[in-house]
Amino acid sequence: MNGTINGTLYPPLPTCWDTNDHCPATMDMLNFLNISSSQASYVQYYCLNPPRDSCEFGYCPNTDVAGLYVRISTYVTNVCLALVILHSPDDVATTFYAQILSVYSLFITTCISIADHSLTRFHGTYALITTGSPLSISLVIYALRSLSGQETRMNEVFEKGKARWWFNRLLVLLMIPFWVGIFIYLSIADKRGSLSQVACDSLGYAQALLIFMLVTPILPFAFSVRWGLIGLIPWVVLLVVWITCIVLRRKEIWIGNGMFPVWRMWRAVCDKYHFVHLVTVVVFPFTYWIVTLEYGAHLQINDGVNSQASFGQVRL
Repeated sequence: MNGTINGTLYPPLPTCWDTNDHCPATMDMLNFLNISSSQASYVQYYCLNPPRDSCEFGYCPNTDVAGLYVRISTYVTNVCLALVILHSPDDVATTFYAQILSVYSLFITTCISIADHSLTRFHGTYALITTGSPLSISLVIYALRSLSGQETRMNEVFEKGKARWWFNRLLVLLMIPFWVGIFIYLSIADKRGSLSQVACDSLGYAQALLIFMLVTPILPFAFSVRWGLIGLIPWVVLLVVWITCIVLRRKEIWIGNGMFPVWRMWRAVCDKYHFVHLVTVVVFPFTYWIVTLEYGAHLQINDGVNSQASFGQVRL
């Protein structure tokens, strides 16, 4: 019976198979078992259990943390819920748990990788940035504000008296110890020998990912002053738009006390100019976050494995 493995035809069984006769290896079988016949197949086998003391090919892909479908589902879930919170806060209860499921599934995947010593420092950092999305940070802020009874856009989920309000707060606030725990683990794990591919840490990809996240707005300057100035145009335009909106709403903003009433500025502009609000809290921060994660995904080995779906990636 013939079959295929990774697209390679399984050679036919010899006539001596499953008999008491001497059955020498055939050239077809030897060629089939030659995993070094192509670099792509060799790398796939290499990444099944990469050595700690070698970084010949860079970081092996971790599809459950940084796979293509993980990224797509994470982006869609985060952006959609952010839009619901912004434009229809009364309906957030229907989409809130999709985001919680997305975050905690990645937390669980990371913990499983830690338990079987297959987590690299790079992918641990990547998981932190993925779960620490602009939306996740906003949910934590809303949950903390709800503890003091303040009005928020997440009242349908966090307000005392709503269905499962205490459970919803707990789910969100538990993200904080998870973030802190993973960060501490990544900081001390190398001394305990529990990280995978520690030889690749010398490449500095984890540090590069964090630095990239901090300098993305000025990254074009690394290519030329011209590209740097072009890259700053959206930020300058947003700043000019905000200044213009504040000037137009100045009578409403400075109606009371305060030399620089930041909260009244925010409310006056966001309540009147919805598009400015959308660009400020969704378009800019999420674009920034997505670009950082895509840069991180680019640092993995790109051998085709990274775009294969696995059970852990189906999270929508």
